[in-house]
Amino acid sequence: MKLELPRCLLLLAGSLLAVPAHSQQVWTVDSQGPLKTIQAAVDLAGNGDVILVRPGTYAPFDVVAKSLTIVGDPAAEVSLFAIFPPGIPFDRALEIRQLAADQRVVLRGIDFRIAVLDPLPTVELAGNAGSVLFEDCEIQGSVGAAVSVGGSQSVTFVRCRLAAGGPFLSAGSSVFQTAAGLQALNSNVYLFESDVRGSQGKDWVLISPTTSAGGPGLALKSGFVLAQGSSLQGGRGGQVGPVGFQPCIPLQAGGAGAVLEETLGSARLVLLSSDLSGGPGGQPVAGCPELPGPTGPAQVVLGGQLQSFGAEARAFGWSGLVREGQSAELFLAGQPGDQALLFVAASGSPGSFLEPALLAPHLELGSLVLLPLPALPASGVLASALTAPNLPAGVQVRALCAQALFLASNGELFLSGPSELRLLDAAL
Repeated sequence: MKLELPRCLLLLAGSLLAVPAHSQQVWTVDSQGPLKTIQAAVDLAGNGDVILVRPGTYAPFDVVAKSLTIVGDPAAEVSLFAIFPPGIPFDRALEIRQLAADQRVVLRGIDFRIAVLDPLPTVELAGNAGSVLFEDCEIQGSVGAAVSVGGSQSVTFVRCRLAAGGPFLSAGSSVFQTAAGLQALNSNVYLFESDVRGSQGKDWVLISPTTSAGGPGLALKSGFVLAQGSSLQGGRGGQVGPVGFQPCIPLQAGGAGAVLEETLGSARLVLLSSDLSGGPGGQPVAGCPELPGPTGPAQVVLGGQLQSFGAEARAFGWSGLVREGQSAELFLAGQPGDQALLFVAASGSPGSFLEPALLAPHLELGSLVLLPLPALPASGVLASALTAPNLPAGVQVRALCAQALFLASNGELFLSGPSELRLLDAAL
């Protein structure tokens, strides 16, 4: 169902755009322009600025103690890919650290890939009292975890794929190890409509005739993880690789969907309409009598608590960038007949988890606007177009942060993941 929402437009223009905001500058990164690296823009930007990244391949970067929005422009993929030998200091695709409680980093429409020889995460977030939001991203590990989160108050992934890299050897060891798609220590992590995969176990090859089990989708050592409308799966177990000489050997088990243990405090995983599954075992080659390796366990709880709730997931999203006068696309997905309400604010906030309602709000309450929407049609999907209004004179960019609340026919409430839009001056 497609419809226009002029009332929403009026409310957005009249309520949110009138909210005073500090001056924000927009920086454009283009491999052919004056700012050729994302790091150069990060270094120049002030708190709250927006960095537009044109399509291309860019070097790794880090964000330290600074609020920023970094978004691919328009909705094109932006990939970071680099190859580093072991031991050099800059060997992650992205690091975010030391955010103060009132600081926030938003990244949308950017993929992260890296090839390194050290078993390091592709993306690392450490020591953040503030919040981080990833939206519409793919993070691929090399020989380590896709994402490592440590000592961070609020990290959120919306419509992202996190996949660990291949097996690796630690220094001084001859036993191959595997990594988690997401490893979290003493942190709060929120997953909405996201996919997390552990690393594949080591396959047998002629030059390295050993195998190993797959890695876990999630390794939670302490802290809190919410997975809503998401999938957590262990990696495939090791098997015989594609070589001419293929012996019959024992095949390895797949990794666990999630491993929970309590290291620095309690560990808790809450699943809302999410799948948790072990990875498949290694597969035998033709002519070998061995059975496939065992499927990994859905969960291994060494300490902590795992809770699962099976209600049908709801989803919401809208365009990441829209310029004045352009059309922003908005969609909602739920159950037929759901009554939807859209909460829109001028700023996002760190995630929180409300019990027993099982809701995870991510919006700052100070500028909140409620937009009633039509009931969801028989398809359960509602799509709309919003024409972007003009910004106040002298304003380059404004943020519109939203979550959808769904009221089911039985009276239950469901809250979608957050989605953030940046309204830009037409001249940018």
